[in-house]
Amino acid sequence: MVYTKSRRIKTLAVATAGLLSLARCAPFPAADSVGTTASATESASFTLTSTPSLANADKAKTASFTPLSTAKWLTSEDNHEAVSEDDLSRFGIAAEQMKTFQPDAPDQELAGPAKDTAFSQTGIAFLNSTLHVKIPTEVEGEEKSVRSRALEITKDERETIKQLAYSQSQTGFWLGLLNGTPYRWELMTVEGEDVSASFSIQLPSVLQPGRSITWKAEMSDDDAHAEVRYNLIGTKEEMWLTLTIHPGFPHKVTVQYGGALETVGLSDSGQCGSVVDLGVDRGVECATFYLTGVEGRFYANDAPPNWMHSMMDDIGEYTLRDVMLPRSHRAGMYTTHKRYGVGNRINTFTQDFSVYYQLKVGGVRVLDLSPLLDKDGSIWESYGSTPKSRSPMIASGFRGTTGVSHDSLVAQINKFNDDFPGELIILDVNGKELRNGKDFKPLQGEGVSKVIDSFKRLKHRAVLVPGKDVTQMPIADIIGSGKSAVVIRMPEDRIPGLPDGYDWPGARKGFVTPAELPVFRQWSNKDDEYHMLYDQVAALQQHRKDGRAQELYEADLLLTLKDKDLFGGTAITALNAPAWVMLVQRFWTAFKGVRYPNWVAMDAIRGSSLRGVAMAVNQCFVAKRCGTFGGRVPGAAAEQVSGNKMLPTLQKVGNGTASATVVNN
Repeated sequence: MVYTKSRRIKTLAVATAGLLSLARCAPFPAADSVGTTASATESASFTLTSTPSLANADKAKTASFTPLSTAKWLTSEDNHEAVSEDDLSRFGIAAEQMKTFQPDAPDQELAGPAKDTAFSQTGIAFLNSTLHVKIPTEVEGEEKSVRSRALEITKDERETIKQLAYSQSQTGFWLGLLNGTPYRWELMTVEGEDVSASFSIQLPSVLQPGRSITWKAEMSDDDAHAEVRYNLIGTKEEMWLTLTIHPGFPHKVTVQYGGALETVGLSDSGQCGSVVDLGVDRGVECATFYLTGVEGRFYANDAPPNWMHSMMDDIGEYTLRDVMLPRSHRAGMYTTHKRYGVGNRINTFTQDFSVYYQLKVGGVRVLDLSPLLDKDGSIWESYGSTPKSRSPMIASGFRGTTGVSHDSLVAQINKFNDDFPGELIILDVNGKELRNGKDFKPLQGEGVSKVIDSFKRLKHRAVLVPGKDVTQMPIADIIGSGKSAVVIRMPEDRIPGLPDGYDWPGARKGFVTPAELPVFRQWSNKDDEYHMLYDQVAALQQHRKDGRAQELYEADLLLTLKDKDLFGGTAITALNAPAWVMLVQRFWTAFKGVRYPNWVAMDAIRGSSLRGVAMAVNQCFVAKRCGTFGGRVPGAAAEQVSGNKMLPTLQKVGNGTASATVVNN
């Protein structure tokens, strides 16, 4: 096992009005929660009885930081203010990178309206019931000038960094834990000051194998802090994890490994005593600590950026129809080039930071792309629509924006594969959104050939067999050699119209059609997380009955803007915040047997939660290394359970202060 140092990438987020408003995302009550006599709404202090209190160093570090009583929402007038080096360093950006910054013109896109559907109590009941031969790669060169621009900071990213430094909601933020191991996690200690008493109520005394929990941490002021410790029961050596909410604004949340707990990481990360930053202070929605695997080979948030390569022993013999991969919805829509109609960053930004960061931090392995060929021959990612207006006040035509350039997109993917080899990356080109920049109609003929030529600059394109279903090939046959493989999936209906003398590159050069990489996609088209979740779980139950015998299955865990929200309403990234809670709280627990998605597409990928769910699926449901999860994983070895059952009880101490103690039963 190799441990190498993980350079934590500081994720970016768009801080628009309502960014952290999760009013509709109240947690489901824990079935085995800790009781308390303190009011669920009052602020309380919890006294720790069995682990050391928070280090004084935390308060010392925040003493020089000027706390903000309320989050500052920036306006357009603030755009020309300088970003401090301190702000940049929090996102892992060196001052030298800012010297190459070149402002872009603003630009973004529109999503379609959601359908109104009736959602009955029967639907809620349904949800509750379901939740219980080596192939070489081709390498081509690229211009150094293009590569040098791969990680340049755009104007939108700089603005995002600046906004995010002040955007953490003081009404609370969402956290999650996911137990992807065969061991019970038992709550040992809880402590905190100036934290809502509901914080302790939401924590289960036991987190069973395969279960997850999400809860909201409500902090009354900048000095508020808390610690939670869970022990792993059933391991040969004593292990535990301690989640800490640090004082200061914005609050930082970390998890420290205790005892003999180790994970597969980079360099010295993942070793005993390692600390994992969950990224709450950098905009990660429902920041979740996940642990999956078994003693001696755990994976967690500090997994290597080339996580597929690190799991080759577990997934190499399986196919794309077996495993789960994270997918980024409209991956290039985190910055702007041009605006059309009412398109802006609120209604067209689906992501918050670069494709490189999505690949490295988010673990994304499928990129959803929609190229647009501009009038000058340049190619840009785009997001928009061309509806016929029903109102005389609104003109018809393309409404949306263009995002990252293909020069930058290709350079970022090439750089990631150079930095972290051994990964399979699929570029899924949306045929319906492949447009020209003149009349925004479907791109044809010579225009399509120019897009193909742009993709030919990608290095490490996989050499595949024409006509063969890629989804039924063992993954080891594609990336088992330790080299990266890039696959470009493009619509086959554009091939016949290519210019005379221009040949479709084909599978031998990494280009495949939907016939060679068939996918069933489930898009809910809802703007409410519960309607969306119901639709996704119901479709999963229906279309994944036979697992790999059916075509690859994609679940779009996306919330869609309605028409009324397209004009200065809730941003797409903010609208999709509840989807991240649903991912951990409900979607993960709905997986059973072969009924789990192969691709999960999401907006606002800022942290590693989606990668964590994918790795847990691959370890537990595919490789079957994590136990049966109470019958959810047939054929797996039974869970290991040993040791005394440690159940904490909370009792009133006085003056609104509660104390957590541990009782041996």
